[in-house]
Amino acid sequence: MSVTRVHTLYAVQVGSSVLGATTLLDQVTDFNVDPRISEIVEAPNGALHPTFAAILTQDPRIRFSTSKLATFLDAVGYTAKKVEDDATYDGFEAWLEELDNAGNRKTGSSHLKISVPLGMLVPRRISAGQRQIARVESDVLAIYDGTNAPVAFADTSALEGTPEVSEIYVNGPVNINGTQVPGVQSVEIDLGPREEVHFGDGDVWPTFAAVPSQVVSILVTTLHAVSLATFGISGAAQGATDSEVYFRKVANYGMRVAPTTEEHIKVSMEAGRISCGPASDAAGRAGMFQIRLTPVDGGVNGVLGIDTTSAIA
Repeated sequence: MSVTRVHTLYAVQVGSSVLGATTLLDQVTDFNVDPRISEIVEAPNGALHPTFAAILTQDPRIRFSTSKLATFLDAVGYTAKKVEDDATYDGFEAWLEELDNAGNRKTGSSHLKISVPLGMLVPRRISAGQRQIARVESDVLAIYDGTNAPVAFADTSALEGTPEVSEIYVNGPVNINGTQVPGVQSVEIDLGPREEVHFGDGDVWPTFAAVPSQVVSILVTTLHAVSLATFGISGAAQGATDSEVYFRKVANYGMRVAPTTEEHIKVSMEAGRISCGPASDAAGRAGMFQIRLTPVDGGVNGVLGIDTTSAIA
């Protein structure tokens, strides 16, 4: 049979009364739908092959990454949020755009829409490098609302929104206890959600999902070995001056947005610990050294302070 339909990434959209708005998240770099089916496969006594197969449980998840970092942080933040289809908002939606045979993109209602009527949007990690644009990776945990399938597909849908590339960031400077760390190569913020998904009464699909705990960790990789001497083998406590991680905005048609322009992203830690390692080095190449920040709730800005309209200090 010949190839008749081909699709490509378009965008995702999130909305609920908890979020207070519906936000289009384009600049999607990765997208994956995982059915997460646990099956029962049984064979009669003495039989070689099974004669019974059924679904025991299923908790579908959708994972996506976007480089639209400021928009995501403004809309969602760094903790889990409900997405829900109601009279005002559309829950979670994603589109795969159909390609036009012997052309480029199709118009009209021929695209594939993936919908989650009720779910939990869980930000997983934020990463950026010297040669890698920043992106945030998230999961949507689908929950059964008692009526609709947790994930629905419609292959005759129109696209929504107008995607554009308007935000690109790379790693920026890192200040720890008021002192800049030279030679930063990459930053990864593991947002550390520890979610639970629960079934009951013999249901196939989960009807409850939550994040009972969240432990955030920030890993900074640098070429500067002095960090080992600064913090020592046992590390140090966060001091009175907040530690700051910047994501530097890239200027369209140019290089970088000026540091004094308030368009960069700042992530700050007011309480927690700083430790070093592991460190790696080998003959004939530059060594890489890691600094780990473990933020805790300091009582003012929470675990992390987020400013998406920051100058670089």
